[in-house]
Amino acid sequence: MARGERGGWPLVLGHTLEDLAVAGAWHGDLAGARSALTRAAAAYEDLGARWDIARADSRLRSLGVRFLVGTSA
Repeated sequence: MARGERGGWPLVLGHTLEDLAVAGAWHGDLAGARSALTRAAAAYEDLGARWDIARADSRLRSLGVRFLVGTSA
């Protein structure tokens, strides 16, 4: 993932981090899921991809992970 964070594919990075958050939540790692969700939201925010942020929040909220607005910056 470090390679993706260095640049070039921010939307793919956001999707990957979102999926990582879902997997973490499924396995009971809510803190790790929250961290991955925050990083995904930051990637989406850099692109102005508000719909993606809303989708990620909805996916994770159903698994018990809450995204706190303003933590992605």
